Amino acid sequence: MLFPDAMAKALYRTSVVCIRGLHFSLLLFFCSTSTPSAAELNDKVYLSEEDFLDETPVITDATRLPQKLIDTPVSVTVIDRKMIEVSGALDIADLFRMVPGFQVGYANAGQPVVTPYGLSDRFPKRIEVRINGQSIYAEGSNTVNWELAGITVDDIERIEITRSPNAVSHGFNSFIASINIITLNPLQTDGTELKGTTGSVDRESLYLRHAGSVQDLNYILGANYNQEDGFPGLDDSVETYAFNFNSLYTSSNRDELRFEVYYADTTFGQGDIEEITTRSIDFYDSSFEHSRQQISWNHLTPGKNSLNVLAGHSYRNTDQGPIFLFGEQPLSSLLGVPPATINLLFGANDQIMSIKPKAISHRYDIETDYTIYNLNNIRAQFGASIRYETLSSKSIFNTTDNLSKVTHRYFGSIELRATDSLTINGAFMLQDSNRDDVSCSPRLSFNYHLSDLHALRGSVSYAERAPTLLDRKQLITVEFDNGAPFGIIAFTDGDNIQNEELTSFEAGYLGYFMARDLSLDLRIFRNELRHGIDSTRGMPPTGNIPDGIFTGNITQADINGFEAELKYNFENNGLIHLNYAYADVDATQQQGASLVNVSIDDSVPKHSLGILASRTLGGFDFSTAFYHLSDIHWLRFIETVDSYERLDFRVGKTIKQGDNELNLSLTLQNLLGDYDEFQVGQNFETRAYLQIGVSF
Repeated sequence: MLFPDAMAKALYRTSVVCIRGLHFSLLLFFCSTSTPSAAELNDKVYLSEEDFLDETPVITDATRLPQKLIDTPVSVTVIDRKMIEVSGALDIADLFRMVPGFQVGYANAGQPVVTPYGLSDRFPKRIEVRINGQSIYAEGSNTVNWELAGITVDDIERIEITRSPNAVSHGFNSFIASINIITLNPLQTDGTELKGTTGSVDRESLYLRHAGSVQDLNYILGANYNQEDGFPGLDDSVETYAFNFNSLYTSSNRDELRFEVYYADTTFGQGDIEEITTRSIDFYDSSFEHSRQQISWNHLTPGKNSLNVLAGHSYRNTDQGPIFLFGEQPLSSLLGVPPATINLLFGANDQIMSIKPKAISHRYDIETDYTIYNLNNIRAQFGASIRYETLSSKSIFNTTDNLSKVTHRYFGSIELRATDSLTINGAFMLQDSNRDDVSCSPRLSFNYHLSDLHALRGSVSYAERAPTLLDRKQLITVEFDNGAPFGIIAFTDGDNIQNEELTSFEAGYLGYFMARDLSLDLRIFRNELRHGIDSTRGMPPTGNIPDGIFTGNITQADINGFEAELKYNFENNGLIHLNYAYADVDATQQQGASLVNVSIDDSVPKHSLGILASRTLGGFDFSTAFYHLSDIHWLRFIETVDSYERLDFRVGKTIKQGDNELNLSLTLQNLLGDYDEFQVGQNFETRAYLQIGVSF
């Protein structure tokens, strides 16, 4: 039986890293002060009794100030626990199919891609993802590796998604949107849960969670294992081990201390079936080890303002390849010459040309903010943070030096209740990296209540996104075994790269109907992207590889769009959630060796639709989800992926015996027939999964 051995292996492999994380976090505990999520403290301390009884969620992602959804000045989607359970989603990435304007795909089985409004390859870079306020965006790969989150869908309480540019709240990477995943609260969770999943593509998963308390300390301890074979005919199987520990210590009604540890180890096959290249690259293994620690402290002052301090560390070890550049054949066969000729031409023996990227990175964060809750109809928050990152990779940067980056952030958000109906919010974020790339991202927004149940909102914002270490420093060279150079496979425009710029305009409406059981959210917007930092195939300055990857300011785009989100809650019996987005795009990108402007309008799908419906009947929970996505041409690929419709179905049954529960569910995915997932030729078939869970 695979599950017990896999779980034992997962726990054994994570123990050493977690002990190291404990050492670091205990040092932070004694040397600084830090916080649980602001949402939890504000839910607990600052809201009235009516707010506790109101099912309308209170969020903090949009402006950093706690707000009801109807009071936010920008567009926000909340995926709550009920939606997560009935969605049938097995992976976190699939939950974002329920968000207007978001595209979800799998570049390979172990590499989910989540991005708003396209303009992306397999590495989406313009969206910030945080877990309980801690960023999981990877500076070394310019993206979010979802398999390294260290949690599963079963660990999540809710997800707040700000669908508007949000650099004013959370920095550079919240360029198009921002996501904050809020895990289960240790104060509100108890008992033990064990769940197993088995099904198509030989998927086998095991999830374990235990929650308890020791005096004033509440904690959740979790571990999970997952493996699957990937897409048919492709060598992209995935295997992941993960562990997490989340604790909350309440020393008084004014102080809360939270300590978290996450660890994940994943290996998956990675490759492109038809990426734009003159070379044939076979699938190769990618291995990632990732750990995060965070300690945070929230303090309520006598005047009922709050002081929050957060400190965190993350570590990542990447090992990929070998990546064979011309297939598994020696260079002499490729050139059609005798092996001895290779020595004459290059001063090295004939060999198979490959690269094996490796990288190690560390990130250290300290952030503090102070929130004023009631000062003559004004609420405000001001804060600062510092981030120190190191990245070491001879294979990616062509240097043995450790590259480092220091980022300072200074931010503020002021909310003025001008009248009983009108609220105005002004916010800013000042940032610099290594005292360079200085940027200021401001936003001015308003919320106007037509009544208690209907509100209009509008905002205008400007944001800058600075180049990462990978954007500025990447230089992947190919060498013979004796160190003789062969060519350059990836390079950048270096110090010539400018900050990306985004100007955004938005107007929206949120209304509640039918005793607040039905909500309708509407949004129209225009985003203007300039100096977009992206990669294309181009001629390197030297070498023998004619289609190296060039990174620079090569993209610009204007996106006009409309979004709609409707949610209807039945009385404890089910829900209906609908999301739709339309985009009209004018986008160009400089491509090829001559960097010629090429239209990339088709990199943004014109229409996307998602419908989730659930109902409890006869003691069974039934749900179905329908998704539609228009044609999309992912950047750096040859062919456009055709539009598709997908229908999922789930049925579940809960059997209770005292405090114990047995949960059974069957999930069917893609009942409407096969479609191409992310890449042409990467076939997503109809799949079926059985889940059995017990809690006690």
